[in-house]
Amino acid sequence: MSYEKLFDLTDKVALVAGAAGGLARETCLGLSQFGATLALADIDAKGLTRVCNQLGKKGIKTWSKVVDVSDEASVESLINALKRNFGRLDILINFVGVVWTNPIEKIRATEFQKVIDINLKGSFLLSQQSLRVMVPKRSGKIILVGSVSGQIGRPFSAHYSASKGGVHSLVRTLAVEMAKKNIQINAVAPVFTLTKISEGVLSNPELKKSILSTIPMGRLGLPSDLVGAMVFLSSAASDFITGQTFCVDGGCTIS
Repeated sequence: MSYEKLFDLTDKVALVAGAAGGLARETCLGLSQFGATLALADIDAKGLTRVCNQLGKKGIKTWSKVVDVSDEASVESLINALKRNFGRLDILINFVGVVWTNPIEKIRATEFQKVIDINLKGSFLLSQQSLRVMVPKRSGKIILVGSVSGQIGRPFSAHYSASKGGVHSLVRTLAVEMAKKNIQINAVAPVFTLTKISEGVLSNPELKKSILSTIPMGRLGLPSDLVGAMVFLSSAASDFITGQTFCVDGGCTIS
């Protein structure tokens, strides 16, 4: 058997949700370099246009659509439009997420629900609608972005941790349901990564020092750190891997 094209994504259509965020752009570059066709989605229309333009300057063609992942009709409209345009969907990667920090006594029920709606319900809706396209073809890869906070205890993030722990559980359940349909479903759980979304947390020197102390490799994550895992889980190299959460965390969860 030849393994030369084990990571080849040529002719694969990859939907990257949350594409305007700081983590996603590097993954989009990586997927494209391995041959994938990019379909990008985000609630931030201006940010989506900016990322598409940035990729376009590198010669990477993209298709894009605005979506609110917490709204069922919006997600259904996205997948319907994607199917009309491409006729298929091979890879779903969901980067959409919000990070808010508050001690438990200050988290309002509305704030808790908002985090769950975006981080967990959004992952569910995107997976559910993507499977409508993948199941008939008996082929597909779904990668949901979780967090080390969904694996270990982190203070001041009860709603965020609950949402990401839910994502990890969702992955395990969907993986079992879809195993015999040749669809692999996994999660990638990053540690705190240097992006715009993490600026609020990392702007606190003491909190940043505390976070760094939990990472054996002694540094925060970079968006580029996720690319290898994303390409691997999107490709034929991971065809016998499903239901797993890959911690890209510099050793945080084992320390």
